[in-house]
Formats: sequence, structure tokens, C-alpha cells
Amino acid sequence: MHLVENGRAYFLAEGGAPVNDHDGVLVPAGARQVYVRVATYLRPFPPDDNVASCVLAASDGLWIGTRAGAFRRQGDRFERMTPPSVSVQGLAELDGTIWMRGKTGAYAYAGSKLMRITDPFLSVSSVQKAGCRVWILGETEGAGAGPAWRVDRWLASAVPDREARVSRLFETPDAVWLVDRTRLHRARGEALDAVETELEVSALRQVGGSIWCTTKRPGLLGGVGPLLRIDASTLELQAFELIAPVIVSVGEAAFVTHVVDPQWKLFETPMGRRGIARLGGRAPQPIELGDAGVQRVVGHRGTVWLLASTGAFVVKGNQVEEIGVPALSYTGLVWLGGSTWLYATTAAVRLRGAEATVFETAQPVRDVVRVRGSTWLLTGDETGGAGPAYRVRGPKVIEHSPDGAGVATVVDFDGGTWLLTRRGNRAGLMVRAAG
Repeated sequence: MHLVENGRAYFLAEGGAPVNDHDGVLVPAGARQVYVRVATYLRPFPPDDNVASCVLAASDGLWIGTRAGAFRRQGDRFERMTPPSVSVQGLAELDGTIWMRGKTGAYAYAGSKLMRITDPFLSVSSVQKAGCRVWILGETEGAGAGPAWRVDRWLASAVPDREARVSRLFETPDAVWLVDRTRLHRARGEALDAVETELEVSALRQVGGSIWCTTKRPGLLGGVGPLLRIDASTLELQAFELIAPVIVSVGEAAFVTHVVDPQWKLFETPMGRRGIARLGGRAPQPIELGDAGVQRVVGHRGTVWLLASTGAFVVKGNQVEEIGVPALSYTGLVWLGGSTWLYATTAAVRLRGAEATVFETAQPVRDVVRVRGSTWLLTGDETGGAGPAYRVRGPKVIEHSPDGAGVATVVDFDGGTWLLTRRGNRAGLMVRAAG
């Protein structure tokens, strides 16, 4: 992507990556450089011998992290906020404090003062707030994942101890859970409890008095493990041998999908039709959908929708109602122009009350947008490539594929409707839509 201004062309990013404008500072998504607008031209930042690794639009201005420190915008210039030796790979603002992380530890900037929080040899992978405290995860040199570090009054202490290997953490309403290899640690205030799972927890969700976890078996060839239930009061474990379970949360509701007729391949997660169960009580509660396999679970206008391989369903309390739509394979939905639009592999379906209108397409529908009063269906293949766009005209659609190119999106520009085209993974021409 190039920006052309006053006879100058500036390379901003590969392909069609979006570019955010922070009051004159252009930040291409995934770029290694940002650009500062100065008078009638753009000046690259940082200099060519540096790399922009992250950008944060904070309450006190725009911050840019680089491998040679962090910079904050002050008017038309950038002020260095750290020593050059501090490599900044991530920025976050937590309760008004700017946190910096990277291969040289974690730092906090508060009250015009920079503070080093961890040892400089700790490579920090994340800084996050959980349970009213800031937690730091990272790797120690030669040892892989290290302990979690809990910050109290700018001092970081190892939890549970320096021998732990915490790979991730989860927050529930009254606790923070740390995954330490095949062990879980529950932190509530200053109290710390351990649960021996013999499995590595990959996802965690609390429903009532139960903690539900999906797991991985330890070892190089371990694969996906069973679904676990942990009693929040007693910390007792219960395992459910579901195949390839995945926890899905929609608002206050939680579900688990799992393979019911597996197709096994060596060293791969089993594939096949997925069933679904609601998480609650002491065991998953199966939801019967006949031969339909669940593709997605989504919240839509206060209800839970199950998009399946041969239809769509709505969850109402403990009951499931089938929606009156064709038996297609549905992958998504959106509320647009007073109607619900369902995405399918060969069509889009518009629901207005009980009336369903089918608009057939050559490729799977990936989005539905409305531009200048017209509804457009955007399609694409399984690899993420853009397919034709379809403009809805009454009960029919008109295909748009300029010179055989795919259409990445449709935009309102300069008083007209324009198609941004793509050929493979390369951006194509911007073409004005006819008609």
C-alpha cells in the first residue's frame, strides 16, 4: 500500500493492510515504521536503523515502542521515555499507568517516573490486570516459561515460587488461575491453592460453582485431553471424555462443542461433526440437533444462535428451536438494515420476521455490508482469498468481479461506490461500481 501526496509516494504496508491516523501520525497495521505528517510531507519514524514494534494511543498521548526504547509524542516531536538499552515489544495502559514489556523486562511509567519492575534478564511476554492486580508472564533465559509475577506497590513477587513454569493465566469473578505445567494454582487475595490436573489447561470458564477446563495431554504427542470440571468449593476434579472439546461463551451462557463422529488422523486433532452441550450443574447437558453439526455459536440480539451444517437454531432456556431457513451450511450472521442475514457456503439468507429470502452465490459468503443504500454480499474461498461481490437488487443479486478479480470490500468514496479488488494475496485496482 502506498500513500501519494504532493507528488511523493510513501510505502505504508503490504497489500490492503488498514492504516490508522492518530492526529497526523499514520500507523499501518503490522508495519515496522510509522509516518509523521510534517507540513506537506510525511517523515518516517523511527529512523531506518530502528524498528517500530508496537503503538499505543494512551490517555497522555501516542506511544511507540521500538527495539531501542519507547517514545511519546510531544507536539511535533517524539520524546524518548526509556534508555536506548530497553527493548520495547509491547505497550499497555492499565489504570493510567503505561506498561512496557520486552526482552529486557517490564517497566512502568507513572507520575512522570520510569520504574523497572522485573529483572532485566526476564523476557516478558504479557502484562495484564487480573483480580485487581497487575500480573507479568515471561521466560527466563534457558528455562522457558517462568513463574508468574504479581505486582504490589511496584514490587514484583514470584507466584507460586521461582521454580514454577506458568504459561498462561485466567480470571474468574473471585480468583486468578495460573497454569503451571500439569498443575493449576488458584490465587484469591493472598491465599494460594494448588490443583493437580495431570493435564495442561488450555481454556477455563466458571459457571456457577463449577470451573470448566479444556486440556492438553503432556508430551510431544499428547494431543487434546478431556473436559475437566473443578468444584469451586472443594477443588475436586471430574473428567468427561469428550473428543476435542471447545468451550464457547456467549454472554452469561457457556457451552462446549465436541466431535461426535471422529475421523482420526495420526498426530492431528480428530475432525468430524460437532455436537454441543450446555455447561451447568455437575455435568454437561447435551443439546440435540439431530444430524446437524454445530459450526458456530453466536449471540444475536439477546439470544443464542447455533449455526449448523444443515440449518440454524435458537436456544431459548432449556429448549432449542429450529429457524425456518433452507438446510444450508451456515457460518455467520449479522443484523443489517432491519434484517438478520445468515452467511452460508453457497448463499446468503435474509430473515425479515418469518420470511426467508435466499440469494445464491458462487463462493461462501464472508460478510454483508451496506454502502450508499445498497446491500452487498462479499464472498471468499477457504484460503481467505476474495471472491466476487454481489449487489442485492430486490429478490436477486448482481455479480461484480472487475476483470475477474476478487472484491476485498466495498466503500463509499468521493460520492460513489467503489470496489477494492484483490488478486490472490495482492491488492488490485480500486474500481467504481457501475449502476
